[in-house]
Amino acid sequence: MYTPASFEEKRKEVLHEFMRNYSFAVLITSDGMPLASHLPFLLDPQRAPLGTLRSHLARANSQWLALKSGSEALVIFQGPHAYISPSWYQTKMRVPTCRDSCLWPTEDH
Repeated sequence: MYTPASFEEKRKEVLHEFMRNYSFAVLITSDGMPLASHLPFLLDPQRAPLGTLRSHLARANSQWLALKSGSEALVIFQGPHAYISPSWYQTKMRVPTCRDSCLWPTEDH
């Protein structure tokens, strides 16, 4: 995910708080075909240096097979977001933008 340096957050306690506050996330795996599941996650901050995420997949959800085979996984936590129209500005700014908060945990943060 592209994140400008001025918006990047690396403090573990802030990242953990975000994951606790917005714990319903998307699990994405790829085992030949991308698969995604919306799941509740629990953070165990003590289990590893950066913490460990826990969730539950139903046995009927074949995505667990990708995890069992060692497929890499991506979990996306999404917080509040909003569209900002250029018409809301008093200046001549002509570019729409959005304000969002999103977290893709990785091995380094």
